[in-house]
Amino acid sequence: MEDDYFMKALAGPFDDWPIYDATVIFAITARVGSTSLVDAVARSGIASEVAEIFNPRHHGYVIYGELKPNNAQDYLNRYFQRFMRTGRLVFKSNYWDLVTAIPRKDVRDRLFPNLKVIYCYRRDLLAQAYSLWRANSTNVWHVADPSAAIPSPSSAPDFAAIKASMDNLGYEVHHWQLLFEREEIEPLSIAYEDIAADHDATTRAVLDFIGSNAPLAQTTHRKISTTPEDIAAIDELRRAVLEQRSDNSPARYGDAALERPSGSGDAHPRAGSDNGPPVG
Repeated sequence: MEDDYFMKALAGPFDDWPIYDATVIFAITARVGSTSLVDAVARSGIASEVAEIFNPRHHGYVIYGELKPNNAQDYLNRYFQRFMRTGRLVFKSNYWDLVTAIPRKDVRDRLFPNLKVIYCYRRDLLAQAYSLWRANSTNVWHVADPSAAIPSPSSAPDFAAIKASMDNLGYEVHHWQLLFEREEIEPLSIAYEDIAADHDATTRAVLDFIGSNAPLAQTTHRKISTTPEDIAAIDELRRAVLEQRSDNSPARYGDAALERPSGSGDAHPRAGSDNGPPVG
């Protein structure tokens, strides 16, 4: 019920106009390293906080409740005044939250002037799905304390759940790409693997892309280390998925998504079907 109210309030009519000059959206899916990247960008002087403002499940709803806006534009203006430190409105969102909250392109065009998009993705889609299963299993999503102990999953990897996550992530990747093509958006694509390899370089690339010469800042978030057990589980799952040629996974996001990445190029998995969301 609270979620419904959140969305209905955002969808209401409005006469307000943006009080910001430009918009930066981090277009994400789950487990792509966006938390540490966005934190470093924010700490460079861009914002005191960059949030998933259209996420009705936690952060977005909390911020919405604190700001008490009258409509979508008022919400963005108040968020801008509260958290931004330059003339840019900066936030992150997954595909579904964005198009559910602001479904019409003409309204998005009005709300998001001078838009630039940073698309965060992961080359190894299976490892991404495994990471999502691991986070759900341990309830550890992000780590800011360098000394914090990271619990291990209490059960063996759930192949069916990981496979379903892989399908759903591939489906979301597909829809981000459709939106970019349909609305002629040319995003800066940042791979999780590149964030992990050189955090400063990817942060600098984002700052340059949005037109900021701010000095680099260090994030307080650290990567959750991949254990030998994680690597073994991912390799076993990869072999199992590659053997299941009768299902729809290769058609949905391509064989490259099932293979261990060997390079650092910009190619990333592309879904091939638009016949509705995967089951699971």
